[in-house]
Amino acid sequence: MKTVFTGIFGMLTIFLIGNSSCSIRYPYTKQPMNKTQLESRTSLEFVSKISNDAKGEKSTNEEWYVRMSVQDYFIKWCECGVTQDEVEKLLTKQTGMIKTLEVDFEIKSGDWDNCDPNVIATSRTGKYVIINKVYPK
Repeated sequence: MKTVFTGIFGMLTIFLIGNSSCSIRYPYTKQPMNKTQLESRTSLEFVSKISNDAKGEKSTNEEWYVRMSVQDYFIKWCECGVTQDEVEKLLTKQTGMIKTLEVDFEIKSGDWDNCDPNVIATSRTGKYVIINKVYPK
């Protein structure tokens, strides 16, 4: 009995390890994507949030994020192929509560607030989105 249990456990372990993957897969495609850069053309929900300043108090700055499933990704406008004004114009034309646009986008990782790679500055860091192109509906 002990040998059967050990054999089943061993096969299950090999199966799980063999099926794990190092690549990120976008839910709508079967193609493996690069870990640092996820590209796709899809509809994304846009959400604006009021940011907090360095003291933790609410500021007057509104920041834009895209919502994918339960994760919100900061939009780093200085790297985007479109401007914030262009996107906001398209979003204001929509009447529903949920604002979506079809876009080509990439997920990257790095500084959110620093747009000059030659400058070392305090910045929030993590994954963020850049929008390469917007497809008006």
